[in-house]
Amino acid sequence: MDSIACELKEHIDEWVVIYLNGACISGVLVAMSADACKIVSRSPGGRGCGQVTICRLKDIQAVTFCRQS
Repeated sequence: MDSIACELKEHIDEWVVIYLNGACISGVLVAMSADACKIVSRSPGGRGCGQVTICRLKDIQAVTFCRQS
């Protein structure tokens, strides 16, 4: 888990896709703690407020980092 935490810390303010058991969450990685990360994603249709998701590091199966140019 330490390697996932280290990688996530290096990608704050970047678009990520987090794969959990049975779920996939994409958005901007905005914060990290010792045991969780916070992702903000767009609301459906791009209207209204975005969604904030807290993912526990122990539940993360894989991460994809998406650099935008």
